Amino acid sequence: MKFYCLYVSSSGPSGGGNNFMNSVGERFAVDGHYANSPEECDIVLLNLSPSFRIFGLMSEAIRLKCKHGKKLLCRLAGPISIARGTEDQSCWDRLFFYFLRQFADGIVYQSSWSKGANITAGAPENVPATVIINVPGEKHFPPSDVVWRDEAEEGGKVRLLYASWSDNYNKGGDVLAYLDDVLDFYRYAFTFVGRTQVTYSNIVVRPPVAPDQLARLLAEHDIFIFPSRVEACSNMLLEAIYSGKVVVASNTTSNPEVLPKDRGELYESPEEIPDLLDRIVLNHHQYESVEQLPTMKVLASQYVAFAGTLDTRPVSRISCIWATVNLERLLWREFGVLPVIKYRTIMWLSHMKRTILGGKRV
Repeated sequence: MKFYCLYVSSSGPSGGGNNFMNSVGERFAVDGHYANSPEECDIVLLNLSPSFRIFGLMSEAIRLKCKHGKKLLCRLAGPISIARGTEDQSCWDRLFFYFLRQFADGIVYQSSWSKGANITAGAPENVPATVIINVPGEKHFPPSDVVWRDEAEEGGKVRLLYASWSDNYNKGGDVLAYLDDVLDFYRYAFTFVGRTQVTYSNIVVRPPVAPDQLARLLAEHDIFIFPSRVEACSNMLLEAIYSGKVVVASNTTSNPEVLPKDRGELYESPEEIPDLLDRIVLNHHQYESVEQLPTMKVLASQYVAFAGTLDTRPVSRISCIWATVNLERLLWREFGVLPVIKYRTIMWLSHMKRTILGGKRV
């Protein structure tokens, strides 16, 4: 069984979905489960992410499903309207739910919380689905036991770190502003890496970095603060856990599912964080790993096992055309005329490329 991954890719600092799809594709290739072209695959794995570039990938997935009979497995995060905290973002949820109802053979949710929240928001329940918690890429974030720097062990400043590539309110910028006021910065040093609209007096802010640089920064710090309120399954949180950092995270959405009990603490209110930090510093030896963290090899085998249970939903040519027309109408209504023009242009260019190259892809 061979997969082909469709996702909005980026070479620089990017969201967790891009990093995950890069890593799982590499793992599939190592295990002999990856196809060099979509026509050669058995399973198309599509990562549904809220970007206008997703329209072209959806078009390609429809072609592979309807013309070549490929199984279509979709990876879904969100709901986007909850994650971004604004009702006008629900257009993405409606788009993805319609696409899943019409074309998907299976859905992978990244946490039980995300599955329940998406179904409540309208995700189809008649499409086979499973929950598979993410694993970060092993190239930069191999599983590690909890590591406490010698300097902190000897009474030096304890280094705190948080990273987020989004300045969305739900990422917890207000919590950092609170900690910027109340923490004892003679005892702690705090670095934030990412995008923010908040100016801090004591917290050092650095721009987003690539995965290899983030791995080095994690190694230089002791505790990872994770105030993000809404996460389907945060790759950033997992990267900190796998790097051996003790984590202090918000007790919301998927965070309790993702953070092992022996790897950190959850808080209900930001006011609890200073006391939790003091407790961790005094008793950091108790955060020793009991359970082994899952590897990317284990995760890839879970994807293979679930894909093996799926049947290919037959889609007739007429049904495919009708569903595609309705998808365009939905795009027009939710996003305006420009995305529809882009969508149709991508479909036409893809058709012309295949015609000129005799079915080959570049």
